[in-house]
Amino acid sequence: MVKVERLIEVNVPVSIVYRELSQFEEFPRFMKGVHSVHQLDDAHLHWRAEKNGKEMEWDAEITEQIPEHCIAWRNTSGPRSEGRVVLEALDPDKTRIFLSMEAEEAPLDQTASEDGFPPQDEGDLARFKKMVESKVRSRGANSDDLHRQASVTQGRTVDADAENALPRNAGQSQAAGEAPLHRRQAWTPPVDIEQHAGQMHIRTDLPGVSKQDVQIEILRDQLIIEGERRAGAGGQQTARHRAECNYGHFYRVITLPAGVDPDSAQASMHDGVLDVSFRMAAAPGTVRRLDIQGG
Repeated sequence: MVKVERLIEVNVPVSIVYRELSQFEEFPRFMKGVHSVHQLDDAHLHWRAEKNGKEMEWDAEITEQIPEHCIAWRNTSGPRSEGRVVLEALDPDKTRIFLSMEAEEAPLDQTASEDGFPPQDEGDLARFKKMVESKVRSRGANSDDLHRQASVTQGRTVDADAENALPRNAGQSQAAGEAPLHRRQAWTPPVDIEQHAGQMHIRTDLPGVSKQDVQIEILRDQLIIEGERRAGAGGQQTARHRAECNYGHFYRVITLPAGVDPDSAQASMHDGVLDVSFRMAAAPGTVRRLDIQGG
């Protein structure tokens, strides 16, 4: 399997980046070798492409799609491939895109090097960056309208999913009108980051959430925390007279501070607070005295 990891920053609001990345049938505009992408339904795509002069077709399933946060997929026919795109808003007009993918073959936009990592040429993400930034620049004074349009489009998509959703797996319980987990809007839990005694602690406030309902991933320099805060008493349906708390799917991406050792990560959870800790690597320029060996 070839593993690909790519990171790029785009000078566009995250809402617009998400909207453009969720327009799957527009992918041939920036994906090298892709002739067409046909969206069969909310979660299934049919691809036609060419590689080394050979025509290829395959089907793919969208396994996770959280507005302004991530899109994940896997091939259901053709060459084995699965991947995920994670979005992080760096500021109101800048978004970081992180792509991680595993495939049987090198992506269409590159010839794999010996270690399977893509060469440093202009790939699909670079072409996407150029396309979306150019689109925003061409709108000029109307860029705010484009941002609002992206937000409205996202809202309509989520509303439609919530209205028409059905369980994805037979036997899976789901309340009427409730969208599947991978299609719901996510809420964002608050985070504190503290450093002391050679450790960096990232603490996330998750009251009422059990550790079994939390998933933690580290992708390069990003910590991804997601899960579910269940509503109701003991999983029962309840009549709410007031609803001020966040329930359902939560999702948070935190860029790891400089100097942490990602491989040292440990997680614990007490009293509704998730604590992910990392050892701090030796800071550049740290003075270390050496003893002279020998006579």
